[in-house]
Amino acid sequence: MQKITAVAFLYNEWKLFIAKRSEIKKFLPWKYELPWGHIEFGETMDNWLKREMKEEFGIDVIIEKPFYVFTYTNQDNTKHTVEIVYFVKLQQLDQKIILNEDDHSEYRWITKKEITKYFQKNDEELNAGIKWFEILEQK
Repeated sequence: MQKITAVAFLYNEWKLFIAKRSEIKKFLPWKYELPWGHIEFGETMDNWLKREMKEEFGIDVIIEKPFYVFTYTNQDNTKHTVEIVYFVKLQQLDQKIILNEDDHSEYRWITKKEITKYFQKNDEELNAGIKWFEILEQK
């Protein structure tokens, strides 16, 4: 089985948005992550990301271009996942983030110095974050 996943790389100035998965999640409870989800058949990446950000965080976003892609297989090699990471911005900076507690228990806006505190060395989300901070520093 193969799955396509869209990942929202939500940023504001020099900070990156991450959320902590709820303890009731079967897959990776308590892990900090970039917001993501599997794309449903026939759904566009833009529509999914906008819908997911509204459902899970109560915010409206602007979808920009993808900037990072990675793939992996599960432990028994029965599922292959392709993750496409998109730049995402808040539509309005003063929006209040409202967590859907079934999905996430908390969120943070982190800096470059803090990123390794929340992601392990072998985590592709860490690599995406490092790449983004490098791109930002070149501007």
